[in-house]
Amino acid sequence: MSTPVLLKIRDLHVCFDGAHGEVRAVRGISYDIHEREVVGIVGESGSGKSASAYAVMGLLRGTGRVTGGTVEFRGENVLDYKRESWDALRGKHIGMIFQNPMECLDPMISVGSQMREAAMSHSAMSRKTADERSKELLLRVGIGEPERVMRQYASALSGGMCQRIMIAMALIQEPELLIADEPTTSLDVTVQAQIMDLLEDIRKERNMAILFITHDMGLVAQICNTVCVMYAGKIVEKGTVFEIFGDPVHPYTSGLMKAIPNIEMDRKGKMMSIEGVPANVTGLPGGCAFHPRCAFCTDDCRRREPGPVSFGEGRYAACYLAEKEAKTGGAK
Repeated sequence: MSTPVLLKIRDLHVCFDGAHGEVRAVRGISYDIHEREVVGIVGESGSGKSASAYAVMGLLRGTGRVTGGTVEFRGENVLDYKRESWDALRGKHIGMIFQNPMECLDPMISVGSQMREAAMSHSAMSRKTADERSKELLLRVGIGEPERVMRQYASALSGGMCQRIMIAMALIQEPELLIADEPTTSLDVTVQAQIMDLLEDIRKERNMAILFITHDMGLVAQICNTVCVMYAGKIVEKGTVFEIFGDPVHPYTSGLMKAIPNIEMDRKGKMMSIEGVPANVTGLPGGCAFHPRCAFCTDDCRRREPGPVSFGEGRYAACYLAEKEAKTGGAK
C-alpha cells in the first residue's frame, strides 16, 4: 500500500507459564498495518489472536510475556516503553474494544464516570467538556438519551448497549488505530450487523486504521482490506481479502471459508466444519501444527514445519501445498 505504515510487527513471540511448562501462544508472527487500513486476524479460539493484540497494547496479564520480536508504532518499538509511555500511547494513539464489554465495564461505577475518566486521561479538558464529548459519542454509536445512559450502570444494560459504550470509550481520544477484539461476540445477528456497520462508518469518518480480530470469515469479508489467518500461534496465510477469498491456498483457510453459513447450507440442513480439534499449544505435534486435521497431509508435513512461501508482495502461505503451487508459477 502507498500509505505510511502505522504498526509494524516483526517475529513476535508471546509465552505463558503453564502447568507443564512454557506455553508458546504466539510463535513468530509478522505483519504491517498502514494508515486507514483494516487488517483482519482470523482463526479459531486458542490460535493466539487475542494474545498478540494484548502484547501490542502492553496488557498481557499473569505470566504472559513477550519473548521475542518487535512491535513498532510509527517507528518506535513500544516493547521498550516504560509505564508512562504506555499510558500516553493507550487510548490517545491506540484504542481497544475488548471481547466482553459486560466484564470490562466496572459494575460499581456509572457509565458517565467511566467515560469521563477516559476522556480526561490524556487531556486537560474540563469535566463539563468531557461529559459533552461523552454524550456526543454515545449518540454517534446509536445510543439515544445519552444523559440517562450515563447515569446507569453496566448491569442494567444489554450486551449490545455495553458494546456500543465500549466503542464510544475507545474512540473518545480519537486514536489513529483501533483494535477490535471479537467486537460482536455473544451478540445476536441483528445487533452484530449494526456494530459492523457502525465500525465501518466510523473508520471512514475518522480515517482510522483497524486491527479486526475474529473467528468469523464472514465478518472479515465485510470490513477488511488485508487478512492474516492464524493457527496454533502462527500466521499460516496472508493476503488481501480478494486473494484470500478468491484463491485460498492453505487447507485451514479453505476450511474456514467452507464453514461460513449460507442459504444453500441451510437448505441441506448441514453446516460444514473442519475435522478434528484445534491444536493444543501446550503440546503441538511435530511438523505442521495443522497436519492432524489436514486431508492433504504428507510425510513432509509430519516431519518439519513449513516456512512461508511468497506469491507476491504481502501474499504468502506456510504450507507444502503452497511450495508446489509456487513451483508451478503461483497460487492455485
